[in-house]
Amino acid sequence: MRGCLLKSLSFLLLFGFAACKKDKPDGPDNTLPPAYAEKVLIACEGSLGNGNAALSVYDIAADSVYTDVFNAANQQSLGDVLQSMLLAGPDCFLMVNNSDRITVVDSGSFRIKGSIAVPKPRYMLQVSQNKAYVGELFQSKLAVIDPSSRRLIKEMPLQYRNVEQMMLWNNLALIANWDENCRQVYLLDTATDLPVDSIALPGYAPSAFVQDKEGHVWVLAGNVFKGKPATLSCLDIGSRSVLRSFTFPAKADPIKICRNNGGDTLLFIEVNYDGGTDRNGVFKMGINQSTLPETPFIGCVANQYFWALGVHPQTGELYVGDPKGFVQKSSVTIYSEAGVARRQFSCGIGVSSFCFK
Repeated sequence: MRGCLLKSLSFLLLFGFAACKKDKPDGPDNTLPPAYAEKVLIACEGSLGNGNAALSVYDIAADSVYTDVFNAANQQSLGDVLQSMLLAGPDCFLMVNNSDRITVVDSGSFRIKGSIAVPKPRYMLQVSQNKAYVGELFQSKLAVIDPSSRRLIKEMPLQYRNVEQMMLWNNLALIANWDENCRQVYLLDTATDLPVDSIALPGYAPSAFVQDKEGHVWVLAGNVFKGKPATLSCLDIGSRSVLRSFTFPAKADPIKICRNNGGDTLLFIEVNYDGGTDRNGVFKMGINQSTLPETPFIGCVANQYFWALGVHPQTGELYVGDPKGFVQKSSVTIYSEAGVARRQFSCGIGVSSFCFK
């Protein structure tokens, strides 16, 4: 679990921006944003074992930050390690990984609507109104849940452990097993929940997908801690073929892949675990580029790394999160599409992902 490994590093993270708007003080932690506001939901893992995960919210129009809306709405802590979240209709599903549950809240009031017991939930893929898949850390299983009734239907056995991100492609679900022995992307029939095919990859341990404007699917793979170099491969799902593949330099650890709104540029974070600036920051790569980028689009300073990356679906602005070692409040910086810093604010501990509402 990459978050756990990074949290053990004793980085002191200091980062100043002269060109962007600085924080204004957060409102009291017991306040909530207006239900009608255009929001950015921010998943904050917290520090492992401390039970201090938080759901933060940025109100774009009011330029206001709410550090822990779950606690404010429910007068209780969210739990231990908020791994990811998914908006589905009026509901927000929160994968509280180390608390072994999915907590469901109303996406406007953030009040609890229910919970689903799932061991070490990682990411959730909604298949239909009454079906979703949830990956489980350390397990060779895939949980099948009903989001409407908020119950676990069954667990499907898989060949490999650690289902990470998933993606729908027509009536198939693409499954990434972040297992150092796995070098396939599995295709599940969403009607039967069974594997029907696979695509062999050049590298091991697939973890994330993103689809470009041409309909091709890019898969990020690798586990540097298990000696598996990181790779980025472009797949044609229809023909079950690998069109192109790139291998990252040794020790490079790319994470959090996404794309710009035009679908012609990939964006991802690389983390330097030694505290240096080499291959450390946000990188961007055109989908027709013939080589991996060598220098970051948005670089880190020494003893800093990023852990969250998102693209606003309307403005195209980049939201970049710095977890500050998972020991203090994180910072989020908003950049223009050209990489110009515009705004910076604080949020909960261990910022990891964004949802735009």
